[in-house]
Amino acid sequence: RLVGTSCLTNEFRSSETYFRLTHTVLLVVGYTGSKIFQELLLSGFVGNEGGTVAIAARRLDALQALKVRMAGETSQIGLIEADTSDLESLRRMARQARVCINAVGPFRFHGRQVVSACIQEGCSYLDICGEPEFIEAVELEYDDEARAKGVFVASACGFDSVPVDVANALVRRAFPPKRCCSVETFIELHSGPSGLVLHYPTYASAVHGLGSVEKLRAIRKELRAKRTAEVSKSTHPVPMRRAGSYADEVHKYVIPFIGADASVVKRSEKASGFHPSTYVYMCLPSKFRLWQFGLYGSLFKLLANYEFGRSLLLSYPKLFCPIVSKQGPSPDQLRETSFKVTVVGKGFLQDKDDGDKAPADTIRLEVSGPEPGYLTCSICIVAAAKVLVRGELRSMPGGVYTPATLLMTKETSFLRLVKERGLTFDWGQHEAGERYSIQ
Repeated sequence: RLVGTSCLTNEFRSSETYFRLTHTVLLVVGYTGSKIFQELLLSGFVGNEGGTVAIAARRLDALQALKVRMAGETSQIGLIEADTSDLESLRRMARQARVCINAVGPFRFHGRQVVSACIQEGCSYLDICGEPEFIEAVELEYDDEARAKGVFVASACGFDSVPVDVANALVRRAFPPKRCCSVETFIELHSGPSGLVLHYPTYASAVHGLGSVEKLRAIRKELRAKRTAEVSKSTHPVPMRRAGSYADEVHKYVIPFIGADASVVKRSEKASGFHPSTYVYMCLPSKFRLWQFGLYGSLFKLLANYEFGRSLLLSYPKLFCPIVSKQGPSPDQLRETSFKVTVVGKGFLQDKDDGDKAPADTIRLEVSGPEPGYLTCSICIVAAAKVLVRGELRSMPGGVYTPATLLMTKETSFLRLVKERGLTFDWGQHEAGERYSIQ
């Protein structure tokens, strides 16, 4: 039986814990992890996929309470004592697993130990991280080791950044090779009467991320020096839209999206050997929202550059971002919230790109789904875990991947899995795109 997550106490939601599927999946959980666990149960993963879930934490009594509240007394869910500060305890968990789902954040503080333990023990690793510094540091530090071990490692497998990364890959593939000149992505969040909520761990990750821009630049410099594969670029580059401009494609005002999606998409493009002009925007419905976002955003960015400012941001989150909550969204907010990602690609479907003519063809893909931060996040990472558990990537070498490069081979069932759980992919009437929509 499955008992609703409303039974979870706030104390447990904020504790540092881990979920694992013996022989398959390890999860690190707080509030977000409880939603992922719920998705594992609701999607038929437990039992049907040939494994038993184990959850691990420093407090076994809290784990037992969570297990009983969400899944009853089933023998398919075990308990393990572990701690992120204890590498050996993480290795003991990873030793028994095939796939690890890490849902703890900020990842810059808790993630590396889990990645290291998984690779050392031959356990593939997935997470829901939206922190570019951590994501790219993992590629820099662990790609060679993961390849040698035959282990798959992929960050940003939740709402950050599966819908955007996968949709961009689909649009690029709808064009003939190297004939897609530009791809623009527009992210829309829709809320109901109960409003939107930003969970505090996500907010805290953003604070620390904006405060370590120089570290990210250093990581990217090392990655560029390490990469040897040649990457060709679009012959028709387009400039980034001005912040606050109006986009006719979505009938909204847009600003550059500061999350991980753009960097993840560009890593996917470089892995494919072709890099069109690529931009990701956040949509705002009115000039008032644009002004409001600009005011809060400018102050947030300024303070995040200084240690004292970061302390203020973390100590008084609602003062600087009124929608932040340490409790997570309410059931009404989860039910009322949804997202839409619109990807517009321009290029040449039939005509030869001679470098002089402007792109003649446009392909548009819209991806929609339920509440993004917890429901869509859980749908995406559980589907990714299923792909790995089923052995659908056995022909691929190990290494550090983006979601699209890992999950969008024709052999995987990933798109079908997320569609079955509520995500939609709308190509309109474009046949060139529809043939890639599901395998």
